Amino acid sequence: MLDGRKADVLEESAAAARARGVRVVAVAGDVTDPAHRRELVAAARELGGLDLLVNNAGILGAEPLVPLDRHSLDGFRAALEVNAVAPLGLLQEALPCCARRPPGRWSI
Repeated sequence: MLDGRKADVLEESAAAARARGVRVVAVAGDVTDPAHRRELVAAARELGGLDLLVNNAGILGAEPLVPLDRHSLDGFRAALEVNAVAPLGLLQEALPCCARRPPGRWSI
C-alpha cells in the first residue's frame, strides 16, 4: 500500500508497481487526519494485513529554518503533529491489523 498527499504522484508510483505485477493500493491523504489513518488501516486489511509500517511523513515547521527563539509556536505544533503525533496515531490504529508473529519476533 502506498500513502501520500499528492494523489497524482502517488498513482504514478502505484501504476509503476502494478506494471511489475505488484498488488498495490494507493491512498492519498494527510496522516495528521485520523479519518485518513483509519482509511489506511482499512486498505491494509483488504490487502491481507500489515507486515511493515514505515512512517516517512515529516515537516520542518518554519522554512527556511530559523532559530527556535524565532520559530512560531504554530509552526512548531504543526511539526510535532506530523513528525510525532501522527506516526504514533497510525501505529496505534494499525497494530491490530499487523500480521501476528511468534513471540519475540516483533520488529517495531
